[in-house]
Amino acid sequence: QDILDFLKSLQPNAFEGVMISLGFNGMTNTNTAPQAEMTTSEPGTEMVNTEHIVQLNFNGVPTDYQLSSVKLASIIRFIERLLDDKFDESFELVQVTDAGITYNQPEVLSLPLRITVRGPADKSSYALEYIIGVLEANK
Repeated sequence: QDILDFLKSLQPNAFEGVMISLGFNGMTNTNTAPQAEMTTSEPGTEMVNTEHIVQLNFNGVPTDYQLSSVKLASIIRFIERLLDDKFDESFELVQVTDAGITYNQPEVLSLPLRITVRGPADKSSYALEYIIGVLEANK
């Protein structure tokens, strides 16, 4: 199931005809993962957590639509499961959280997500590209 099909299952009338676009604000934070959480088989590879803000824009949502906290939580859980299922061994999903809902313009619901992943320090600059690729392929 892709993101749009999931949204339509939540509330068909609100998400019928909606188009999804992605925006991003880059990496917001990097920190070294605790030694106990290292998941690499290569000794000496430093693992880091990187935090990224990725914005899902739902274009074509009715102007009076308000996303409930229950539906927001469902969307976040779905995105978290999707990323966790689609990630390969390059990165490990740590968590997905809400970074605030905004209604930028009529008929556009913007849902910024804070996505934290763990991976080798030398590949951390590719994490956002990887996240965007997974979301684009499944929107």
